[in-house]
Amino acid sequence: MVQNATLVKLAAGVFVAGSTGLYLAQKQVQWKVRKLPHYNEGLRIVMEHPKALEAIGAPIQIGTVELSDRYHNYVDKMKSRLRIPVTGQLDCGFMDVLAIRPDENQDFETAKVRLYLNDGQNQIVLLFRQKKKRRVRLGENGHFRMDTSITRIWLARIYATAHRSIIDLDHVGY
Repeated sequence: MVQNATLVKLAAGVFVAGSTGLYLAQKQVQWKVRKLPHYNEGLRIVMEHPKALEAIGAPIQIGTVELSDRYHNYVDKMKSRLRIPVTGQLDCGFMDVLAIRPDENQDFETAKVRLYLNDGQNQIVLLFRQKKKRRVRLGENGHFRMDTSITRIWLARIYATAHRSIIDLDHVGY
């Protein structure tokens, strides 16, 4: 017959091995997320933007992406969305990075970088790329033709609302 002390030791060993395995698996996913090009581009944009640095305060510390938050953090076939916690000397908050790709075989392109500060008053849109809609035109010979879609960079404008203000940013850091 097996003694209770032996079973307790076995259970403790399985618990330690299992929790270590889960911890290492989560760290491996975090490392993969940090290697994504749009993750690094979003951080670079925030670090190089003078008004963002003024709002949050330098130096900026980067937190880990919460992998259990599937609404704000996911990588799909065509779209990727990351919510990265950031902390500075003056304030802290989240940086949302949205990236899209036109085809599964292509790399993600950063489409929007938004910085939400915890004071609740500021939402800073750092980068916003939007594709123009395609227009159908009648050609010279009576056939329809489509204009190509052009990627444009839009910078934020100042919007004042009762609960939130968006700060105009005139420098993207490219």
